[in-house]
Amino acid sequence: MDKTALEAASCLAWVTLNSFVNENQEPIEFKDHRFLIDIYADNSNDIVCRKSAQVGWSVAAILRSFWEAKYGGWNVIYALPTNNVVQDFVKPKVNPLITSNPVIKDMVSDDSVSYKRV
Repeated sequence: MDKTALEAASCLAWVTLNSFVNENQEPIEFKDHRFLIDIYADNSNDIVCRKSAQVGWSVAAILRSFWEAKYGGWNVIYALPTNNVVQDFVKPKVNPLITSNPVIKDMVSDDSVSYKRV
């Protein structure tokens, strides 16, 4: 199976084969976050989990959204309650993922705080 087919088959493969980094410029790794392997590898339409804070779930959800937009043809909408929450989520989480990972940056053609076109 070639790289593109592997990436299309699994968000986990897409993230690992492209050596993505998180919002803090640290490589996304699974050695200390083994519990995320199942989440990244799960292709279910609905994924529900109980989690604590600061375990990488937001980054996983954002990356999954980009992966689904690219390989699944999904339209993704994040509905956040206020403009302040949008600012507090997009600037520190989403924007660094886009700017720090060339594969994602190449996917985004229209970029503002409240709108990302893939």
